[in-house]
Amino acid sequence: MGDSKDIFVDMVAEPAKRRKEIRKHVIRVVLIIFRTSQHLPMRIESLKKYLVDAPFVLFSGRTKGRYDWISIQSFESEEIADEESDICRNLFGDIIQSYEVYDFSSLKDPSFHSPAYTKTTRSSTMNGFRRSFQDK
Repeated sequence: MGDSKDIFVDMVAEPAKRRKEIRKHVIRVVLIIFRTSQHLPMRIESLKKYLVDAPFVLFSGRTKGRYDWISIQSFESEEIADEESDICRNLFGDIIQSYEVYDFSSLKDPSFHSPAYTKTTRSSTMNGFRRSFQDK
């Protein structure tokens, strides 16, 4: 049995490993506008269940504004991502007016600290940026 030091190293290394795995994947942003339909509420419930159960969905939800639904998805390859887009459009085409897909390339690794971002941390970050630009 490994000692507690080995367990701690594994706990620290695991999130970094997951971030690298996500970077290798195709990150797809799907923007949907719904078509008016008397069955829309029932079909949205079906769409919700489909997206909640789908292992490739990172985030998904109803929005206000131009788009009615946004979904962020992760796939092993572009081919699998395209197949999934076809499946979704076939299953829910009766309520989809517009289905836009964008592949996303991240500039930085995902941050698990962003929910803790406050006005104080924003101020100190912005002051650091200002100083670095003023020095040039």
